[in-house]
Amino acid sequence: MEQEVNSMNYLTKQAAMKNAGDDILKISGMAHKAKLENPDVVNATVGSLYTDKSKLYQFQLINYVLATIPNEEMFAYAQTDGGEVFKESALKWVFRSKLSKMKNSMNISVVATPGGSGAISNTLFNYVNAGDSILLTDIYWGPYQFMINEIGANIVTHPMFDGSKFNVKAFKEVAENIVAKEQKLVTIINDPCHNPTGYSMTKEEWLELISYFNSLGKRNIPVVVIYDIAYIDYSMYGQDGSREILALLQETNEHVLNVLTFSGSKTFSVYGLRLGAQIALSKSKKLIDDFERTALYSTRAKWSCPPKIGISILNKLMSTEETEKVFVEELADARNLIQARSSIFLNEANEVGLVMHPYKSGFFMSIPSEHPNQLVEDLRKKDIYVVPMEKGIRMAVSSIPTDQMPGLAKRIKEVIE
Repeated sequence: MEQEVNSMNYLTKQAAMKNAGDDILKISGMAHKAKLENPDVVNATVGSLYTDKSKLYQFQLINYVLATIPNEEMFAYAQTDGGEVFKESALKWVFRSKLSKMKNSMNISVVATPGGSGAISNTLFNYVNAGDSILLTDIYWGPYQFMINEIGANIVTHPMFDGSKFNVKAFKEVAENIVAKEQKLVTIINDPCHNPTGYSMTKEEWLELISYFNSLGKRNIPVVVIYDIAYIDYSMYGQDGSREILALLQETNEHVLNVLTFSGSKTFSVYGLRLGAQIALSKSKKLIDDFERTALYSTRAKWSCPPKIGISILNKLMSTEETEKVFVEELADARNLIQARSSIFLNEANEVGLVMHPYKSGFFMSIPSEHPNQLVEDLRKKDIYVVPMEKGIRMAVSSIPTDQMPGLAKRIKEVIE
């Protein structure tokens, strides 16, 4: 008879209690199966952009670029940091018309990563100690918790909204509590198109935060701002308007390290290719030198090098003004598609009195609920599949066909009541 094994004797202490759960995957799987049997099922669980025919959205230019990339560029090892061409391509795309000013005012470093998640994880690993606190909004993207738990740190939250605005006052109050105890501030800000609410901060809200970050320098408090820009290219502000917000980072003082985590996987609808970048900016050259040294080390230790194929796509896309221009036009169509879907839902939600968290643009919108798991189950019985959050439910408007939007707000309102 085989002897029973105590697996806990094999796992490390920090691994013993790990359990990512399968709620979202389970719900998505159920939704996919249900939709195959009944096309009228509303599958709002998928965090990817889909066409109105329920097919994964693909950009024609990206398909063309893929078809023209030689095998060597697709399958060979990439350089650990992505290479000089990639780094310049990433900066050109992320900052666009603001790049020259950013280069003149800030020290900048770029490291390629497997998606935006790789960039966030890498940053947390090098700037947060076990036991440290990380400041988040009280509504946040669930995988942040996995990444923060992985390093043994703690999540501290502040109320995200004050009415329909970002709650800057609450942010500063909670930040002060952290600073008083730890003499350091690390925060993750997911903007624009916040996942899961779809909120986008205003220029004024950002300036208030930057003023606060700068004030901490007078007390010699280190500040690390992890700026998750995963959905920047789907912002209601458009590509130029969203870069106006990015340019505000020039106003941060020397003691502030800004780390932008860019998701090319989402921008270019190549989710499985895992294309991302970790972009550090600071007026302090020493902070950027340290960033580059540690980020490269962690990259080599964790995944050796980023996927070559995503890097090749971005390099090819940015190789001529013409290819870039064509893609920008395609991207505008995708952005308009999401905006059209969300506008239908928001207008009807307002008509029927469905309470929602403030939404501006992007893949997701959310509805507050004191009993989210029960609401998910009740909606499922009405052929509407959504994802539970701690304080509500998340809908991916990015994956709902436009013709399923009319009447959806009313159906959800009726289930809630």
